[in-house]
Amino acid sequence: MKLLVLLPFLPAIISALDVQGTFAPSPLLPDPSTLPPSTSLTLTTAGIAKRTLIRRDNTFSFSDVPEGSYLLDVQCQTYQFAPLRVDVNGQGEVVVHQTFRGNEWRNKGEEKSYPIVRRPLVISLLPYLQFGPWLTWGCCFLLRNIGNPTSSPY
Repeated sequence: MKLLVLLPFLPAIISALDVQGTFAPSPLLPDPSTLPPSTSLTLTTAGIAKRTLIRRDNTFSFSDVPEGSYLLDVQCQTYQFAPLRVDVNGQGEVVVHQTFRGNEWRNKGEEKSYPIVRRPLVISLLPYLQFGPWLTWGCCFLLRNIGNPTSSPY
């Protein structure tokens, strides 16, 4: 009797997969273990948003991802990563494509390998630009003295 109650949900349970990947060394990031522990990843589609953190061994995993197409984003303070399109199909496959913001969703980019391998595109300057009083003072000084290169704050 209990099996009959679960029968309508069986296709959804079977089609949910784990999506896994790793952060690999690259010229910009020779040692991925130096990524901040706050580095997180989100897998989003209409009505579903899953979030996970990077593990100590530089891997990540999303559990029980239902069939569908998702956008994978990495949120990191020190590096920027390109978004990926992740398709989970009913045959138990995960297909990954490169994508770009502003492209139509049906426009699939280059197919990538699975498990997913993430490498940074650029180093983010945000952690190095602390918007403190010195930056405000520095910007005001520069704007005030654009026409007078000989002036000094000292």
